[in-house]
Amino acid sequence: MRAKVIAFITVVILLIMGATPVYGQVLPPLPHAFYGAVKINDSPAPVGTQVEARGEGVRAGIEGNPIVTSAVGSYGSPDPMGTKLVVQGDISDGATITFYVNGVSTGQTAVWHSGEVTELNLSVSIAIPPPGGGGGGGGGGGGGGPPAPPPGTTALRNFVDYRGAFTQTVVAVSFDGLCRLTIEKGTIGLTKDGEPISELRMTKMLTPPAPPEHAHIIGLVYDLQPDGATFNSAATLQYTYDPANLPAGIAEEKLVLAWWNSGVREWVMLDSVVDPGANTITASVSHFTAFSTLAYTRPPAFTITDLRILPAEVGINESVTISIIVTNTGGLSGSHKVTLKINNVVEASKEVTVNAGAIEKVTFTIAKGVAGNYSVDVNGISGSFTVREKPAPPLPPPAPAPPSPPMVNWPVIWGVLGGVIVVGVIIFLVARRKGA
Repeated sequence: MRAKVIAFITVVILLIMGATPVYGQVLPPLPHAFYGAVKINDSPAPVGTQVEARGEGVRAGIEGNPIVTSAVGSYGSPDPMGTKLVVQGDISDGATITFYVNGVSTGQTAVWHSGEVTELNLSVSIAIPPPGGGGGGGGGGGGGGPPAPPPGTTALRNFVDYRGAFTQTVVAVSFDGLCRLTIEKGTIGLTKDGEPISELRMTKMLTPPAPPEHAHIIGLVYDLQPDGATFNSAATLQYTYDPANLPAGIAEEKLVLAWWNSGVREWVMLDSVVDPGANTITASVSHFTAFSTLAYTRPPAFTITDLRILPAEVGINESVTISIIVTNTGGLSGSHKVTLKINNVVEASKEVTVNAGAIEKVTFTIAKGVAGNYSVDVNGISGSFTVREKPAPPLPPPAPAPPSPPMVNWPVIWGVLGGVIVVGVIIFLVARRKGA
């Protein structure tokens, strides 16, 4: 697919500048742009690697050709507006161009077409001269140029100003690609003599210091140089580890990055973030020395805490729940036996496995058929609970007394009867007189 981004930008610039096309005038051909991955000796090329295109009619030594890498292992950018290796000049369409890395021919070519944008991955083998030696990686096609630095070396001259301040973010990678250092733009890096850092090296430490007691070194020890260099703002160090190298039973989350303090001859732990999914461990560093990843293999050590007995009082044959927290403060996972004693008699036991630095809750449920106070002991932690008697059923309420027979008020009755008789007599006499 032929990209027309450069052509579009050219036309826009001409319109903005008020350029008036002249009939019969031929515009120069549009450049051909390239980007992609770049390797030196099968390792990602470090920051500062120079990539150049050469060929008949190709203009070299201008902006865009060559370009200097700003990210490890890649030159240019796939972003339409990003930086690219721009190949231009009086070039015939279909001409062959050749690519060079640090002045050494890759032997890789491409066919030049005006206005195209092409992804092209480059790789080159460069002989590394012996220390103090003269030989150099010669460049084909009359290139010459500086030899590539040893793997794990990052040239910083193009990215550090006179104060030692980084003019852009730099990512440096070790020779094996497992250790990465990211230095953010604006960070000031100085050597121990107070000079701007011009080169960064990550080398394998051939005779690393012994790890601390109950610890293992995971992978390599990387010596970051220049030794004693410092940063005013911490850089980010990331190490990729192989889980197969971890001691049996070690939790990946317990890995730590550490730096070697040569003054007191001991390893110093860094606050580290482990990503078990990506197999990486990351920490902030503010100076250069030797760094590595440590796995602590202290034997498991257990503590028993937080005895709980619920409820503290129950009835006969009602359940009581007894729980305890087991913590492994060691560096390896292990098993621990938890024993419950009631009144100094073993009631139950459980075997629990606890990972390094983890906790487990152990729970027992019991019931007692005899009332009384019971002492509890779980691996030396004591408590108690009470079983109470079942209360006697309540007595039924007393039956109500039968009602008393009603009392007869005879005086009242006789008085009433007497009154009735008197009234009757009076009525009889009155009626008799009227009849006479």
